[in-house]
Amino acid sequence: MALGVLVLSCAPHKSSTISSTSSGKTTTAPLSPNADPTPKTSIQNQKDNPSAGNARNVILNEELRNLERAAKSHSKDARSQARYGSALVESGKRREGIVFLRRAVVLDPNLTAAWHNLALAAEQQSWLDIAADAYKHVLIAKPDLVGEWIKLGYVLLPMGRFDEAERAFKRAAVFQPRSSEVLVALASSEFAYFNYDTAITILKRAISLNPRSAAIHANLASIELDRGKRAEAESAIRAAYALAPDVPRYALFLARILADSPHPENRAEMKTVLERASSLGSNGGATPFTSAERALAEYLQGLIANQDGKKAEAIAHWRKSYALDPGQPTTQLALAHALRNSGGSQETEGNRLLEVYQKSQSMRDRARSLGQEAETHPNNGRARYAYGKLLLEQNNLVHAEWELHEAVRLLPHDMKAKRLLATALRKMGRTYEADSSMK
Repeated sequence: MALGVLVLSCAPHKSSTISSTSSGKTTTAPLSPNADPTPKTSIQNQKDNPSAGNARNVILNEELRNLERAAKSHSKDARSQARYGSALVESGKRREGIVFLRRAVVLDPNLTAAWHNLALAAEQQSWLDIAADAYKHVLIAKPDLVGEWIKLGYVLLPMGRFDEAERAFKRAAVFQPRSSEVLVALASSEFAYFNYDTAITILKRAISLNPRSAAIHANLASIELDRGKRAEAESAIRAAYALAPDVPRYALFLARILADSPHPENRAEMKTVLERASSLGSNGGATPFTSAERALAEYLQGLIANQDGKKAEAIAHWRKSYALDPGQPTTQLALAHALRNSGGSQETEGNRLLEVYQKSQSMRDRARSLGQEAETHPNNGRARYAYGKLLLEQNNLVHAEWELHEAVRLLPHDMKAKRLLATALRKMGRTYEADSSMK
């Protein structure tokens, strides 16, 4: 069962917006490799002190109303639009904030802070093409902002624009060649190209520069696990967990690796680590698990219960895991066999679930077959289209976009291929390109 929670980055990239009142100067918050990967948000602090949170909300709402009045009464003033747009983004109203920030940069294209805040808001909204364009405008005015080059690269990667991302990271390296954060960015570019060995070499250099960064160790563990190097992955994630024992994702990653361990003595440790991960990742924690992470935690708890002979408890955990992530084949198979072995009505349910698993496996086999066909016949537009369509159905967006792009190139008059490519581009946040691809 894949973890899928660690990404190649040194620190969080959702830095707060910067003040748009500065006179053209942009002070981007640096993405420090030493930054706490689980910062407590103001919302969490308000939970701890409800009265303080309520008072702060009253002040913020009044400030927002004042900024709204100023934006309306000075509709041609770029800074008024930018201030209000930034405040809307900070209050959680990103879509509305983006409207005013875009209005601000139209009124004054040299307002660098507004471009920066627009980029951050668009990235958080998953409007990646808008974010990339805005980051580029910041860098035209301030080409020495290393953090901005890195942000641009990380926006370009999920859009499948690997070459551009690599160039952005290399520009950052020109200014800070010995920065561990820049090295992690460069490693992410190599990882995107499946150059695992090179990515690992770069990450080890980053660790030598910044050995206290848990995130870098965790990224190394993620790649090692992808390569099938379980012992190396365990060593790296143990280093990350030792440095940041309060990060639930690191504990969950370690528990996942221990679950595959051939050594019985690791079972007790896995149980302890998993209990800590589940506690830290609960909804009341500072950094709650995503649905996929909760699904993995429930799956692992089911393994422990099953090994202890607690069949009903195992089924209960696997049911929760399946509800959270119904497409995960390991959960489907474990739950199906457990239900079938229980007899009665549960046996019937288990048989139905086994059919679901077999259909999913058939789709995976079909994907492998179509992939081989597209690889063997790269100039066959129909083969590229069929493979791209299946990848899109599986939400493998970057790979789907590439195959469909090639299908359109080979079948320039095929409207089905064009429509499917546009769908993939929109899902990737590349709305501009999606619209132009239909012309």
